[in-house]
Amino acid sequence: MCVTWATDGGVTVKLRSVRGKRLTASVPREGRSGVQLSRGRAGAGGALAGRREPGMVTMADVARMAGVSTATVSHVLNGTRPVRARTRELVLSAVAATHYTPNTVARSLATARTTTMGLVLSAISNPYFGELLSAAETAAAAAGYTLLLVDPHEDPDYELTVVTRLHHHRVDGMVLAPSAHPEAALAYLARHEVPTVLLDRLIDPAHDQVGTENREATAALTRHLADHGHTRIGLVTGLSGLATTTERRDGHRDALAA
Repeated sequence: MCVTWATDGGVTVKLRSVRGKRLTASVPREGRSGVQLSRGRAGAGGALAGRREPGMVTMADVARMAGVSTATVSHVLNGTRPVRARTRELVLSAVAATHYTPNTVARSLATARTTTMGLVLSAISNPYFGELLSAAETAAAAAGYTLLLVDPHEDPDYELTVVTRLHHHRVDGMVLAPSAHPEAALAYLARHEVPTVLLDRLIDPAHDQVGTENREATAALTRHLADHGHTRIGLVTGLSGLATTTERRDGHRDALAA
C-alpha cells in the first residue's frame, strides 16, 4: 500500500505501509512543501491507501504522515494556536488521506466539555416556540455548540426524565421552558449544579431567565379595550399552571379591578 505525495517543487515521495495497516513514512524536509495527497496502489492487487476499519485512524497516525507532532495536529484541527500555512496544509492533506475523524468522546473525557447544550421545549409545533428554537440554535452554533432538542410534552414526570437523560449525556448546560409543575426537574438541575437558563416561563429567581413581561402587557391590552368602551372583556389563556398563563390572568384581573 502506498500514497503518492506530489510536491510543489516537482518531487514525488511515496509513503509505504511498514507495520500492517499503519501508514508510516519519513518525509524529507526538502519535500515537505506538498500541496496534494493522492491514493495509489502498491503492487498488483494492492489495497487503496487509507482504507481502514472505521475509527481505527488516530491523531498519531495523522501526525506521523504529516511529519509533525500530535500537538500540532490538534492545534490545526481545533484552531487553538496559529500554525504555519505549509504545516497546516501537510496536516489537512494527511487528514484527507487517512480519512481521520476526531474522536469527540475522547476529547470530551479530556476536556470535561462536550460542546453540546440541551433545549427542553414543549409544543414545538407552536410557531412562537419554533422561532425560539431557531434563535437558540443560531446562537448555540455561533458559540460552537450543538443543540440537543427534547420535547417533554408539558408532562412534569417526563420533563424530569429528559432533563436527567440530557445530564447523563453530559451536556454543558440546559435551556428549559418549564412545565406547570417543574419542581422535580429544577431540583435535579440545582442538585447537580447544571448551568441552566429558564426560557419564556419565568418562575425561579435562582436560575437565569429570559422571557417577556406578561402581567403588565396583558393589563395594558385589557385597559386598551376598556378605554374604547368595552365592558365584557374575556381572556383566552394557555395551559393552567404555566407561569405565562398565571401572569396573563393576573394582568387581566388587575386591569378589570382598576
